[in-house]
Amino acid sequence: MDEHTGGENLAQSVLEQLLGELLRRAGIEQFVRQHPLPSLGAIEGMVDAYVDYAAMITEVDGRRWHARQAAMKRDRDRDFAAAQVGVITVRFLHEHLTGDMDACAEGLRRVVDSRLTEAQRLHLP
Repeated sequence: MDEHTGGENLAQSVLEQLLGELLRRAGIEQFVRQHPLPSLGAIEGMVDAYVDYAAMITEVDGRRWHARQAAMKRDRDRDFAAAQVGVITVRFLHEHLTGDMDACAEGLRRVVDSRLTEAQRLHLP
C-alpha cells in the first residue's frame, strides 16, 4: 500500500488512531478532531485535536511531513499564533507514541490538570 500511496494516507490514518488512543489513555474524552486553529486570524489551518476545556491543541507529527525545515517553521508559527490567544500546543512525534504511549498519556494528563488548576487560580471560566 505504501508503494501506491507514498505512505501519506496510511500514515495519517495511523497517526489519527494513535492520537485517539493517547487522548483516551489520558482520560480526555471531550475533544474535537480537525478543529480550526485558534488564533487572531493571521494564520489559518486545522489542528489534529482541540481540547476546549483545557485550551489545548494536541498534534502528532509524522516523520515524512516534518523532515523539512519549512514545515517545522510553519508549526512554530501556528503554535505561537495559538499561544497569543491563550491556547497551548502539545506536540508528539510518532516515535513518542509507539515508544511509550503510557508515559505520553500520563504527561498529557498532567498538562491538562495544570491548565485547569491555573484557570481556577486565575478565576477563569
